[in-house]
Amino acid sequence: MMSHRAIISLKTKTEILETALFYNFSNAVLKFPVTVIHLSKFDKEGNLWFLLKKPYKEISGMDSLFPAQMNFYKKACPFYERLEGTATIAGEEKNEMVLIKFRISKAHCFHRKSQIESTLVPKTAIIPNALQSFYEFISCFTGYFTRHKQPKYL
Repeated sequence: MMSHRAIISLKTKTEILETALFYNFSNAVLKFPVTVIHLSKFDKEGNLWFLLKKPYKEISGMDSLFPAQMNFYKKACPFYERLEGTATIAGEEKNEMVLIKFRISKAHCFHRKSQIESTLVPKTAIIPNALQSFYEFISCFTGYFTRHKQPKYL
């Protein structure tokens, strides 16, 4: 069981990233293929809920409980996440969709280096580095700098 603080932190980051690759690690013959998903709901217990398109018309032969992984990534954000856990088929929807409940067992958050940090930078460039990190953080929430040019001094 994750602590309340860890759940809040994880929820905030996954809602910012909002899109993930879903991997099914079941050993069954019939299984969900690697799929891009959009987060639908993050409940109080730390479970993720989302919809997947049915890969087959009849999914009764598929495992209803299977190991899975989700990789959350967004180009504008300076971090990404990898979540490991167990996925459960919670129900079938009318329009060829399946409701999936993903219970997190491990969560890994990785921070990417900014373009300025990845090169050798003289000590006089500390302020532009801080500004670059600030702009990356702000653009993660608003997407402003993905649509507009960054200031010239960066």
